[in-house]
This record gives sequence, C-alpha cells and structure tokens, in this order.
Amino acid sequence: MSNELPNYKVILAGSLGVGKTTIYDIVKKHWSEGCGEASKWTHCVELNDNERVKVTLWDTTRMESYGVKCMTRNYFSNSDGVILVCSQSKLTSLQDLIGWIQAVNETSYDRKPVFALWCSAMDQYRSVEVMDELLESFVKEHSVCFHERLPNMKETVVKSYKQLIKAVHLSSATSRRTSVVMDSATKVCCSPLPEDQSKISWKLEQNTNGSRWCNCS
Repeated sequence: MSNELPNYKVILAGSLGVGKTTIYDIVKKHWSEGCGEASKWTHCVELNDNERVKVTLWDTTRMESYGVKCMTRNYFSNSDGVILVCSQSKLTSLQDLIGWIQAVNETSYDRKPVFALWCSAMDQYRSVEVMDELLESFVKEHSVCFHERLPNMKETVVKSYKQLIKAVHLSSATSRRTSVVMDSATKVCCSPLPEDQSKISWKLEQNTNGSRWCNCS
C-alpha cells in the first residue's frame, strides 16, 4: 500500500486588490514548513484523526490585472478547490467572480472543484456594498459550497482554509469510491459544512439524468 499523501490543488480567484495575496501570505506563514515560490506554496494540512494531506495553493501574483481571459489555462486546470475572494466594499468584485467560475469550469475536465466564497474587509472605512443577501444569493446560484466573511483575516483565514481542505478531501474521497460504478462523472453537491464533518450523510440519488452523490437536504 502506498504511503503517499493525497495531493490537492487549490487556487485563489478574484479581482485585483480584494486580499488574495494577503490570504496566500497568511497560509504560507502558518504552514511555514512548506516549500514553493511567489505563486505556489506546497504544504501539509492535518485533518481529523491525524490524517494529513498535501496541498498546493496558487496565487495569481497580480496577473489578474490583465483580465481573467489573460490568465493561463494552467492556473485554472484540474483545481480541487477554489477560494473565490471579493471585497465587502466593492460590489463589482462579487460580480467579477462569475468570470472566474466559468474559467475554472472550462478547465476542470473530469474534476468537480469545491468552491468557497470569502468576503474580505480590506477597506474597513468604506461603506459595505456586498450584503449578506447578495452573498447567499450568489452561493445558491453558482453552486458554492459555503461562504465566509473575513472581518479579521489573521484570525479567520486559517480556520476557513482548513474547512475548505476538509471539504476538498471529502469530495475527492467520495469521487474515488464511486467512479468505478458510475457511468457519468461524479458530481459532488455541497451544502454549508457543519462543524462536525462526520454528521454529513452522503447518499446516491437516481434520476433521469443519471446518478450523483449528494449531501443536500
């Protein structure tokens, strides 16, 4: 049996100036035993019961200033997790995420990445334009697994990041278990994750469009 750790790719997505690099730096500092460069940081994240996975977090390094369409396909392709970042003081930063989601889906191939939406407070002195109702509507419309406000990044990023990695690992494990018995690609449908991951009950749903594993109520 191989002792190689599961290896996941997670990317940061969003407009310029919403806090992606700040998030990247916080993750890099917390998991400082990792290795990488300015745009990628590979590190191990410990999950429940001392289970560990390897994660490579990708940052845009300001390439998004030229537009999403100018980003290379290599950045988006085969992503296991996507951190969508918007600013609470810029409504356009939430709207811009639609283009990022499309770019990921176009290069995901047989993978179904887990999307998380993080709303940062980079400019606390500006009025809030992205209200909770808008976030909740966006999450439902674009199949985002969960969303989080980051009033203080240093205190919330690490916790939210671990939550995302757990969701990615759960999604990947479910896909591996069912790929041999399903004709079509596995579709993982996520709902907001409870604190106790073990409470999630996955079931196989049958319908006219095929089968899918789902934990939706």
